[in-house]
Parts: sequence; C-alpha cells; structure tokens
Amino acid sequence: VAQGNPGRFEAVHDGVGDFRWYGIFDETVAADAAFLSMAGDGAISTIRAYSDLLFLRRNTVTRSRITLDFNGHTVYTYGSDGDSNSGSATFFFTGELLKTKMAVTLSEDLPEYSENYPVKDSSRFTVGQWYTLNCDTVPGGGGSERELQKLAKVVGIPDETHVTFDYKLGWPLAKGRRITYQQVSPVHDVCIKNMHFVGSGRPTTTAGGTGSNPISFEYAVRCNVYNCHATQSFWSMIFRRYNTQYVTEFCSLYNPVEIQVGGTGYLTQQIACCYGVVRDCVAAQMRHLTDFTGSAYCEVINCHAVGDNMGPFGTHGQYEHDLTFIGNSGLIGLTNTMTVWGRAAKNVVIKRHTGAAVLIQNFVTNVTLEDVHTFQEPGMVYAGMIKANVDGLIMRHCHADTTLMLSQYTDRSHRPCIISDCSFKTLKGQAIGRIGAHVSSEQLGNDKKPIWSPVTFRNCTIEGIDDSPYYGIGELHFERCTLRGASAGATPWAILAARTRFVECELADLGLVFISTERAQKVELVDTRITGASDSPAIEVKNIKFPVSIDLRGVRFERGEGQVLLRTREGAVLSRLTAVSCEFEGGKSELSPASFGEEAVLWLNHCLQRGGYTWGELPEESARIQYKKGAVVLG
Repeated sequence: VAQGNPGRFEAVHDGVGDFRWYGIFDETVAADAAFLSMAGDGAISTIRAYSDLLFLRRNTVTRSRITLDFNGHTVYTYGSDGDSNSGSATFFFTGELLKTKMAVTLSEDLPEYSENYPVKDSSRFTVGQWYTLNCDTVPGGGGSERELQKLAKVVGIPDETHVTFDYKLGWPLAKGRRITYQQVSPVHDVCIKNMHFVGSGRPTTTAGGTGSNPISFEYAVRCNVYNCHATQSFWSMIFRRYNTQYVTEFCSLYNPVEIQVGGTGYLTQQIACCYGVVRDCVAAQMRHLTDFTGSAYCEVINCHAVGDNMGPFGTHGQYEHDLTFIGNSGLIGLTNTMTVWGRAAKNVVIKRHTGAAVLIQNFVTNVTLEDVHTFQEPGMVYAGMIKANVDGLIMRHCHADTTLMLSQYTDRSHRPCIISDCSFKTLKGQAIGRIGAHVSSEQLGNDKKPIWSPVTFRNCTIEGIDDSPYYGIGELHFERCTLRGASAGATPWAILAARTRFVECELADLGLVFISTERAQKVELVDTRITGASDSPAIEVKNIKFPVSIDLRGVRFERGEGQVLLRTREGAVLSRLTAVSCEFEGGKSELSPASFGEEAVLWLNHCLQRGGYTWGELPEESARIQYKKGAVVLG
C-alpha cells in the first residue's frame, strides 16, 4: 500500500528491496510497515534506503539471511512509541526458543575448558542444532550468579551420555550442579550497515524511562553491524544477547540522552555472547562503549572513547572469560557491578591501552596488562590509577600516573604475579597493596584479608612514596627497581610482608618500616644502593611481637652525615643481622644490645665503613655475635 492509497502491485526484483516502492522518499512518512513487508518476503535478501527514513515502532524480525543497507542515510525516530524494554529496538532480530528442553544434574565435576557436556540421552540431539546452555545459580552466591550462559552449536555426539558443543566451558562446575539445555532456532547471517540514527527519549532517574535505540539481536549467529552511528539514543545502540560469531565495526555513539541508569547509553552491550569482535568504534559522553556480561572469547580492537567518567570499557562480572582488549583508549572497569552477578572474570588481556584509569577489581583472575598507560584527569576519583587483583596478574611496560593499587580477592591462578618494566607514581596516603577480600575454594567470602600471594617487581620505578603502605603478608620481591620517596620528610613505606627482598635496586629518599602483628619478617637487600636523604631511617623495625631478620649483601649506604641506616623501635628485636661485602658511607645505625633477641645472630664480614659511619652500641661478641674482624673502618 503506497501512501495510504488502495491497490496492490507486484514488484519484479533481483532480491533487493527499495522503500521507494512504497512511496517513501523521505522522513516525512513512517517506514515501519514498508520495512516489515520487505523483511517478510523471503525472496528479498537486501533492503536498501535511498533517503532519510522515519520509524515509529520497535520492529521485530525473525528471518535470516538479510542485509539492511541505509547507504549513509539517517533513521529518525521522533515521535516513536516509548518502551522500557532494553532488549528490543527499532530493528530487533531474534531467533526462537523451541519447546525441546532438558536438564541434567552433574554426577561428577565438569572441568573448565570441557567441550563434551553430560546429558541424559544424547540421541535427542542432532549435529547442527543450536541450544542455550545455562547452569543453575552458584550455591550461596548472588541471585543471578551463573558461570554458564551461552548459545552453542552441537558439533558431535561422542557417546550415549555426552554431546560436544562449539564452546569450551570457561569455569569448572562441581558435582551436583545442574545444566539446562534448550533448543533454539537462531536468526543468522544478518547485516545492518551504513546507518545514521537519531534517537528520541528523555533523561530519567529511574529504569522506567523511555527512548529509542536502533539495533538488537537475540539468539543470533553471524549477525554483524558495520558503519552505523547513533546520537540521542536511550538504551544500548547495539544490544546483543545469546549472540555468537559476530562483528561490530566502524560504529560510533555520541551523546546518548541517558547514561546514569544501568543499561542506558551504551554503544554495544553484550550478554551471554561468544566469539565476537568490536573494532574501530568511537564514542563520546556515553556510559559504556562496550560492556560484556557472561561473555567469552571476544575482542575489542582499536576503539576509542571521550568522556571517561562512566567507564567506556567494562565487564559486568557474570563470569566473563578469555577477553582481549587491544589498542583502545578510555577507562577500563572490569567486574564493576553488584554482588548479585558474582563480580568474577578471568583470562583478560589488555594491550596498548591508554585511559584515565584501569580498574580491575573484585574476583578477576589472570589479567595481563601490556603497554597500558593511565593519566590524571581533573575531577575523577580514580584518575591515573591502575587497580588490580594480584592473582595471576602479569604487567609489562605499563605506567600509572597517580598510583598502583594491588589487592587480592582470589587464589585461583597457577601463574605468579610479575610486574616488569613499569613505572608508577603514588599519591600520599594511597596504599600500594591494599586490604582485599579472601575467597575460599568453596565460596566467595567477605573476610577482609591482605595480599597473601608473592608479588615480584622487575625493572620498575615507583616514585612519590609517602604513607603508601603495602598490606601484603606474602613475599614481596624487587629486582633491579628504583623506589623513590616523595621527599625527605615523607612518611616511610610500611611493609607487612613476611619476606621482602631487594636485588640490584636503588632506594632513594625512602624510609622502609617493617611492622606486623601476625608473623615474623625477613628483609633482604642484595647489591642495592641506599641514596638521597630521609628524615626516617632507611630501615626501621617496629614489629614488636615477632623478631625480624635482616640480611645485607653488597649494599651501599650513601646517605652521609646524620642519616640513619637501621633502627629498632623500643620493644622490637632482630633475630638476625648480617652484612656481607657492604659499604657504609657516613651516617649511622641506632642499635643497642636490646635490639637483638636472646638467640640472635650478628655477623659482619668484608664490610667497609667510612665517613664516620657507626653501628651504635652492639652487644658483646660471642659465637653468635661477630663484627669486629669483619669490618674495615676508614675515618
């Protein structure tokens, strides 16, 4: 029906639909009915626009193998109907959930990266079918906390009680957990491209606001979006749920009408998705450029955001895994949501990234950061910060302009935490290693615990240390690092680690203070220089409950007159003090017989003291106390 006039016509076409067939030549006439008419014709494989268009409804399409090409024209939605459903859109392509549904309770543990899934009767499955795979919620966890939510294809039937799907399970499921399989007829091979979209809506302070958004895919396979651009949209510009094998490319979102309410103002939101790529996209003044919820094996490449406050790059914390971010710019916040979702993710790689902050918090395991840089942004609380869970953390060639904040929430990883070739600045009073939350193998807990895994820094520089404690009880290693205090009057660096080791390092204008209420501490300095000046001792022992062991090998103390190398607080004692092949230039240590425990060992060997350096008042020599023959004193 053209322009409301009666009559019918039959178009002879080569599979390409045209809005002009329906008398639509501009945006003054709604194009919804014409679009649905062409989309409903299976002989049409491409719908093209040759003018700007107006759409007033959220149009649902269930067919596959179709391309919408808007040829760079604008889709307007002024006056469109309101809808608070964030999953629908002006162009909403969806598959269909079928009645075939079955569930199985695991009779044994299902390990991570499994491809073969247990079923009661594999004869009910056929190679080529599609199913949603959903596990029950985590026992004792959040109300929506699930490790498995995916759309997957049957690719093999190995035996009577197993089916092979094209998805490697990302998280282990314990015996007794339940998996539900529901068959799906997905929509597939859809492409939407070359569109400019102007949304309608109003800002709101509740989730019940209304507004238009252009594109949505649900239960979709190989459904791609190219060169689409939106402004003034409300919900996600491109919403995906249960999608797999897709590309979102050359898209942009500027100034959506709402960004404060969850789900609004995204360029793309991806829930329970797999094998997706988001690349070459840009966004400004949005909530998120891209967000993953319960998704896996996806990449974000060369995407850039202006306006970092809401975190352009995010994950929800619904057990995402194996995600990669390469060459992007904008704040990253992983698992930055409520406990109801689980706040968990793992195996995340971020490379060549620049942003106001990188906030990798909560239960995120096995994160790799490479060539990542954060910078200060006026008015932003976390600007310039890199914040991460140390469990399996690898950092290379990174820089944080204000502080590095480490914590520990999990103990899932088999790989060590190594931070190499990085530089960090710190803010006064900001902990470098902070109190986190402990997680057991059975459930996530809320008990406040410090870092208990070993952390190693290699070839790193940390500057501006001033009241920047390290609340870690595990080992702390520095190899070929430079650590600088903010000034001579800076508050010394408090360390709780059971073992702290500096190898070929420089400690400049820095005081270290060792204090613990739970365990003995061991301090080692090997081939390390102590330079500059500090109002605090280079090493101060305040652990009054447990003895502290200090080993100095090849150390050069170069701070000069009035500077203190080693001091013990009243009540604190050393169990061991050794200095081998060290040089002490000026200054002093403030020790006394009370600084050593009853069974303490004191041994100086091949040491050079000059410039008036003194140890203070040492206990008398004995089999365990030897220092007179091991030191050469020059002036």
